[in-house]
Amino acid sequence: MGRDPTTVSSIWKRYASAVAAGVVGGEWTSRIKENSGRKRKSRDEVRAKLVSVPVEDRAVERRVAEASGLSTHLIRQAVKKGIVRRQTTFIKPALTSENKMQRVEHALSFIDDATLRFEPMHNVVHVDETWFYADRNRRSYLVFDGEELPPRAWKSKRFIPKTMFLAALTRPR
Repeated sequence: MGRDPTTVSSIWKRYASAVAAGVVGGEWTSRIKENSGRKRKSRDEVRAKLVSVPVEDRAVERRVAEASGLSTHLIRQAVKKGIVRRQTTFIKPALTSENKMQRVEHALSFIDDATLRFEPMHNVVHVDETWFYADRNRRSYLVFDGEELPPRAWKSKRFIPKTMFLAALTRPR
């Protein structure tokens, strides 16, 4: 036949055992197709490795891949298959009732009592700054169903620790 005798023997044994088991015509197909190629990673194994990475470190796919030991392709496939999903979180203001009252009182202090209109503010200098923030307002994480996002609360999203460039501005007279 032009083949190694052990190959022919193994195919014949599979055929004979299939006929003995009652398969009509026996089984003679090759098993190479089902046993070749790169072996798939178990989805449970992928999930377990992703769960082991803290939520705070699951913001960027490359960092998740590095921390979990998986490839970025597997991370993207996990998102696509629904094993993990991307969710966005925003900073919520952590204002007390006292803070809220002070804000309202500050806004009301610019109203003229006689006319009940806002003052022209000729005697006010506005200080404007450009900030480099320690944290961003919007962050997205890869999370599992039922998993809580990390709490992100500051006094206000405008008062995150930051570095500042300062400028002063007043109304022209």
